[in-house]
Amino acid sequence: MSPLDPYRTEPWMADAACASTAGAGDTFYPEKNGHYDYARRVCATCPVKQACLDYALRTEDPTYREGMWGGTTPRQRRQITLEKDAA
Repeated sequence: MSPLDPYRTEPWMADAACASTAGAGDTFYPEKNGHYDYARRVCATCPVKQACLDYALRTEDPTYREGMWGGTTPRQRRQITLEKDAA
């Protein structure tokens, strides 16, 4: 099951590389201090990586604040948001 399955609300989500990744929950939402190595490799090949990142950055749903989205970790997305707010 893809991390996007319960949330497929955007047309691009069907084209996401993770949409066909079996057992993606642990991969894209690892336990605290877990590793995102495999998720990074999947995201690197994703044709909709930028759309995914943009979606995660603009949504208010806490689900999108966790896990790997658009090839970024929660910490990386927080940094992107801080830099945008400072600009």
